[in-house]
Amino acid sequence: MTEIDLLITGALVVTMDQRQPVIEHGAVAVNDGRIVAVGNREAISPRYAARRTIDARRKAVMPGLVDTHHHLMQNFHKGTRDDLALLNWIDTVSVPRIRVAVQDYLRGNYAIQLHASRLGCADAIRSGITTILNMEWATHPSVVDVFEQAGLRVVHTLTMSDQWIAPEVLLPHDRLIALADQLLERCRASERVSFRYGIACPNSASVGLIQEVRALADRNGVPIHIHIAETKYEWDNIHNLFGKSPTRHLYDLGLLGPDVLGAHCIWISDEDIELLRATGTKVAHNPECN
Repeated sequence: MTEIDLLITGALVVTMDQRQPVIEHGAVAVNDGRIVAVGNREAISPRYAARRTIDARRKAVMPGLVDTHHHLMQNFHKGTRDDLALLNWIDTVSVPRIRVAVQDYLRGNYAIQLHASRLGCADAIRSGITTILNMEWATHPSVVDVFEQAGLRVVHTLTMSDQWIAPEVLLPHDRLIALADQLLERCRASERVSFRYGIACPNSASVGLIQEVRALADRNGVPIHIHIAETKYEWDNIHNLFGKSPTRHLYDLGLLGPDVLGAHCIWISDEDIELLRATGTKVAHNPECN
């Protein structure tokens, strides 16, 4: 018998393999953090001597879920003013929280953001999520330690903005770029956490910042995450300023591409969809949000 760290037996195993998508009374063998065998319990169990065995009868074992757009610090806001439309919610709930986070960051106090991130990681694990794309403001590089301690895979995105949002929630430009550099360096030293440049939305970033983020991404080989056409307000605002949709605005500035993940993408036309397709831009669609 081969010694292994963990043997899960008796579960309904969802393999995501078309050749054998579901195994009833299945077993999963794990050693040194890797799955070494999957199959029927009668076939797998006799082959291994496990240091730990989990009886998973009446349970399902499946690959971890991937959350492609999350704001971990919003975990402290659950159930807070769910009666509000998004823009009112942002003004009433989100901006005050962001203001505190940014001011705390500038003072060197990272407790709130770290505790909120821990809570978010715990909630994710309880929900079967093993990978998160997190998008946050002014997060100190020590947040990467939280992700590593939780054992999750995280794509951490720094939100970069220079307009529209209340001035007190904006980092000075030099501090913003320096923080992006620090997060990139810390994430590159991690086995589980990677980094993306982020833009809150097209109307929260000047033309200059959008082009700068594109240049930074190209220079450092780092992808981009951005909310696109999340609200009718955003669409109207960009159209009034530039005479085009948010998607077309980003396309014309050269931001879109296969290394870009757009969140929400609700208020988009057939032409916008074609622009996303032509550039290979990825979408984390959220049709229920706005």
